[in-house]
Amino acid sequence: MNETVRKQKSGDQLAVGDWLAPGELVDGAAQVLHVLKYLPKDTIAEDIHVHLVVRELGHVAPYADVVSGRWLAELASDEDLAGYREAARRAESIADIRRFADWMEANPWVMLPHGVRAWQQIASPAFSDGISPAEGLAKVRELAAKLGVEADESADDRTEVEFRIGMVEYQLLTWHKDGRPAELSPETAECSAACKDPNRPDRGVHFLGCPNHAAPMATADSGPAESEAGR
Repeated sequence: MNETVRKQKSGDQLAVGDWLAPGELVDGAAQVLHVLKYLPKDTIAEDIHVHLVVRELGHVAPYADVVSGRWLAELASDEDLAGYREAARRAESIADIRRFADWMEANPWVMLPHGVRAWQQIASPAFSDGISPAEGLAKVRELAAKLGVEADESADDRTEVEFRIGMVEYQLLTWHKDGRPAELSPETAECSAACKDPNRPDRGVHFLGCPNHAAPMATADSGPAESEAGR
């Protein structure tokens, strides 16, 4: 099973903006807000103390503590912060939409637009977002099913779904330049989720056909992948 590898910094190397790994000073990942290094009286010159102020993810009130300059702190990894960053990005985007509506309301001299179009493209060959064509197709079809509308599958290289809320139109489009892929089986979809999430206990257990691997894989400890006939 793969384990998250985190970098370390000594207490006297910590800086504002660093993220501490969960469990270092508080239960969750925490961002360093303030650092004050000082030498207490009657101590040797190397014995630097560091006054830290941090804020834990999801908390408003900061937390303060004093640590030794020699203390080795684990920094939060990208995996630790990925979910938080995505939630923060989503919240910021929704806030932008609200600010635009408030601005339009507060400025009646601005002409109303004929419409507002919001869109998202995934699994594009032009950039990497970690979403495979099969996963992108599943996401579009899932959204269409939840909305009770039909996905547009008229083009070979893309699938999209659109819906309206008044004058606002939303579109989700996924690319599959080599043709529309087969739909993910429940086992393959579960494997895709497991091997991407470092916090899953079943990370490293792969089903045949997982879209995150160039070749079929068996479990991480079982050696060569078994054949389809042997499953």
